[in-house]
Formats: sequence, structure tokens, C-alpha cells
Amino acid sequence: MKFIIDKKHLIDPAIFFSGFVIILIIAQNLNFPGGKIKMGGEIWSDKAHYYAYLPAVFIYHFEAAKYPADIEEKTSSGFPPDLKNNKIYIKTTCGVSILVAPFFIMAHVTASLLNLEMDGFSMIYQRMAVVAGVFYLMLGLFFLKKVLDNYFRSWISYITLLFLLAGTNLYFYGLDDVLMSHVYSFFLMSLFLYLLKIFYNEQKRKYVHFILLSIVASMLILIRPTNIVILPIALFFDVHSAKEIGKRVCLFLKPLHLITLFVIAFLVVLPQLIYWKYAYGAFLHYTYTDEGFTNWLHPRIIEIWFSPLNGLFLYNPILIFMIAGILLMIFKRIQNGIFILGFFLFISYLFSSWGVWYFGGAHGYRPFVDFYPLLVLPFGYFIRDSLRIRNLLLKSLIFLLIIFFSFFNVKLIYNFQCFTGSTWGWDDFLKTLDRAGLYNLERNKFTYLNDFENITLNDGIPKTCSESHSYSRSSYMVEDMVYNWYYIRRIDDVIRHKAIKTASLSLWIRPKDCDKTGSCAVFKISDDQDKTLYIKFIQMDDFPALKNHWTKVTGIFVVPDSINPTNYFSFFLWNKGQKSFYIDDMKIIFDSRADKNN
Repeated sequence: MKFIIDKKHLIDPAIFFSGFVIILIIAQNLNFPGGKIKMGGEIWSDKAHYYAYLPAVFIYHFEAAKYPADIEEKTSSGFPPDLKNNKIYIKTTCGVSILVAPFFIMAHVTASLLNLEMDGFSMIYQRMAVVAGVFYLMLGLFFLKKVLDNYFRSWISYITLLFLLAGTNLYFYGLDDVLMSHVYSFFLMSLFLYLLKIFYNEQKRKYVHFILLSIVASMLILIRPTNIVILPIALFFDVHSAKEIGKRVCLFLKPLHLITLFVIAFLVVLPQLIYWKYAYGAFLHYTYTDEGFTNWLHPRIIEIWFSPLNGLFLYNPILIFMIAGILLMIFKRIQNGIFILGFFLFISYLFSSWGVWYFGGAHGYRPFVDFYPLLVLPFGYFIRDSLRIRNLLLKSLIFLLIIFFSFFNVKLIYNFQCFTGSTWGWDDFLKTLDRAGLYNLERNKFTYLNDFENITLNDGIPKTCSESHSYSRSSYMVEDMVYNWYYIRRIDDVIRHKAIKTASLSLWIRPKDCDKTGSCAVFKISDDQDKTLYIKFIQMDDFPALKNHWTKVTGIFVVPDSINPTNYFSFFLWNKGQKSFYIDDMKIIFDSRADKNN
């Protein structure tokens, strides 16, 4: 019997395998510079939560007493063990751990064979976690290529995927933060669309395809429950008419399909139900406690799109062309255009309604990574039609912008992790670009803002959601607190290589129990030994305040000419009167010119 192999069918696997090897080398160097684990490592903070089920199952059997004594330090309290009850409490669901499990087992076996440390957190486990992330990244791109080939020529699909990877934060979550859930959702979403295309093809449709669809959909929801928004995709993706929507509903409502879906969904989530029962005593438990969708009536849509605090288009400017592609699809009446626009607006509203709307420490607005397999389609149409433009100058300009935006993204990733400024802290963002070599910050003024929204900034400043002047958070003082809000910078580092002449302050306070706070805003200049060289107090009670009402406090600090620019400028609040009050929306404008009005 003679087998004939079509070489064309080998091209895609060969290309993606080569890409896997190359990207894996890049990712290993990115995460282990000089062969050492970079600060924090991969199994760290939120990433440690997603991973935590694996060592718990295979090594420690969910017994807190068996964990290394320094596990909290190793994982940044990713999942602090409860020694009293001998339990491990994990905030996230177990979907990522299920997908990473084969790689964990390989790491564990390798550690045993090579006599390496078998604690689940050492170098071999860290490196294998990166292998897992890159594997699912490339597998997701592979299935997404198969989807895009239904709409474009193969080489256009490749160009689209190349710029999706290079130009968006998919690069960051596929190569750097690989234990976050996003690259796994990206893989499953790509596979979901691929299977959906097959399932709706009557000539190819088989019962096994529905089984696979059910598994993939259930895993998507297990990894991130908000991924339940994929369900409308099953009804509206590639739909031609309202009649076809009705047929799809009937197809999914077939008794065999319904029973299959419920049984598979139950089996997929069963490990999570068992864990919740073990940890919390109930099969269903909400582990995010005080977090949730608290901004339904005040969604932060503009912020999640354009804020320096992880704004989608600010960190991934190439996605502007995705929007252009959506408009192009609608204008040309191309299938899926209106649906993708509606889906994009819906998930924008959904994510911007989350209490921590910027989703903590991130590179760009990370929840959208999960849905890039759908959102990349209009980007593909934009690239296809741009290649058809006859005006060579215009065509060249478009692709130069695409290349520059990709360079911008990668450059920022390699020089920056997460933004620690305020919602609209533009000067802090420009400093970020300056450090990355993307912007030459030559200015006379610098505005420092703190609206206390950004909880990823580990500055020791207490934050609360009980009162706020803007958005949802503020800081506060209570009777036993002496100081708050210690901001310190070298004078000539605030505005690069320039000495500060004046600093203008404004902030809002809200007394809790009385009209007077007896507190001061303090400007101080000190040397590198913290010896005070100059100090000025702004009495908050000079600004008449009312209990439970917000009052604005302002002041100007003039830096003496005798001060050396290499000295340090600091600002803090002194609770001299031992009162309780809220603080919000602080702004300090530093000016290197003698006349602040210039």
C-alpha cells in the first residue's frame, strides 16, 4: 500500500514548529537573563495562583504544613498556606493548571531523573512553565491561521498573525507573563472558532466535533468565568440571516447536544467544585471576596481604551487598524462586521465595569488578549485591502505605521512591566516612554498625579473604597497614623537634568468627625543622608473645611537657589492633630523655571 503525502499540508506545521523553537529561545532568554530567574520569576503573585493546583496535587497533597517555609516569599503570597487549618486557599480557578499539567509532570520527572530540587518552584519548573506558555501560544496561532485561511490567502493570514503577535500584548502574555490565563484563553478561543467553522459545515459536521466544542467552551469558562461571553459567538459568527440563527439555536437544543454539553461541562468543572468543597466547605464559592463588577452604572470605557493606566489603544496602537477594519467590513457589508463591533463594545462595557477596571499590574489592557482570535479578523481585512491600494505612498505609510507600532510594543515590553501612575498620569507615562527610549522627555514642567486608584503601586499608601472625590478610591488618615503619602525624588530627576524652582500642590480632603484636621502638607529638601536642608508647612486648616465635605487645599513651595539639584525633594502629609479624614486627587506641578507662570 502506497501513501502519498501532500507537501502543502506540511508547510503550516513546519512553519509553526520553527516558530515555536525560535520564540521559545526568545522567551527563555527573556525570563531567565544570564541563565538566572529574573526578579519574581514566573511562579509569582497572580501567576502563582493559576499554577498553585499543580504542586498542591502532585507534591504537597493540599497540606499546608508540607510546603516550604519560605513559600510566601517565593511566590509573593500567591497562595499563603493556612497552617492552622492545614489548607491551601487558591483565589483563581484550576483551568490553567489543567492545561499546564503535562508540562509540570515533565518537569517533575526531569527533576527526579537529574536529581534536582523537586519542590514545584525551582528552576526546572519555572523553565517548563515558559515552555507551556509558548506551546499554547503557537498552537493558538496555528488554529487561528486555519480560521483566517477561510477568509484570506495564506500569506495574508501569516502577515496578520505576525503583526498580531508583534504589535499587541499577546507577545507579553505569550512570552513573558506565561502563567497568566490569557494565552491559554487565546489558544482555546482560536480552537473554538476553528471547531465552530467545521461544526457549521454540514458536509464535515460530526458528533465528535460537538463533543470537542463542548470541552473547549467549558475549559474557556473554567479558566475565566467571564469567558462565558463566547456563547453569542456560537450563534452569530458567520451568520447570514435571522433564519440561520434560528437553525443554530435548534441545532444546539437537540436533546443529544444538550445532554452532551451539560455532562461535559459538569465533568470539566468537577475538580474545581471538589476543591471549593475542600477549602471552603461548599461546592460553590466566590473567591474574589470584595472584588466584582461594581461599576455597572459608571463603566470606565474611555479609561480602558485610552488611559495611561493600561489603556488598550495606548499600549497597543496597532489595534487602531482593527477598528479601521471593523468600519471597513461594515462599509463594504462584509460578514461579521456589525457582530464584531457589537461584541467589542459589549466586552469593553463588561470589563470596564469591573471594580479594578484596569485589571491590576499589566502590559496594556489584558482581558482583550482572550478575544484576539475574533478581533483579528477585521485586522486581516484591513491588511488585505491596504495591500490593494494603488497609491504606493499611502500603502507604504500604512505599513510603516504597522511596523512602527509593532516596534513600539516590543520595545515597551522589554523596558517596562506595569504602569504605576494614576489614571490620567500622562507625564508619568511619558517618563515610561523616555526610559524605554521611545520619547525624548525635554520639558520644563512635570505633573505628578495620584488619584489612589492604582492598587498595583506598592507605595505603602493606604487606600479605601468607602469614600472618594473621583472614581472609586481615596486615601485616608486615622487617629493613630502620623504620616501618609511619602513622595521622594532627586531634584534633577523630576525633570531630567534640570533643577526644580517651584512645586505647586493641590489636593482634596474630607474631614470625618470635625471641621478641623490640625494636619499639614509638608515640603522638604534633604541630602543623600536624609539631613533636612529646607522645609515648609502648608496648614490644611487654612482652607475652611466642613465635616463630610470635600475641600481643596493648595500651596506653592519655592526651592531656594542655594539648593543643590542632586539633593532630594520630598512631600508627605503630617497628621499633627491626630484626626481622621480622607484624601484624594493630589497633584504636584514641578517647574524648572523661576517664574511659574512662564
